Amino acid sequence: MGVFFSLGVSTVVKGFAHFSVFVMGKLTLRSLGQFLVRKLHSKNIHIGYFIIDRGIEKQTYGYEMIHPDTIAKT
Repeated sequence: MGVFFSLGVSTVVKGFAHFSVFVMGKLTLRSLGQFLVRKLHSKNIHIGYFIIDRGIEKQTYGYEMIHPDTIAKT
């Protein structure tokens, strides 16, 4: 039994100009998650893929950053 969580961004789904290198890495992570679901579901290992379109930082520098504790509470 176990859990695997990964974070993604909506750019992977929508696609935006000038983000191709960033999207390749995140798309690979999303594909890995889909593969792991098929492979590990029968072993009671759960996979979660979360899309968060903000920066994650412990200190708030502005409206674009979100604290990790806020994510955990939701």
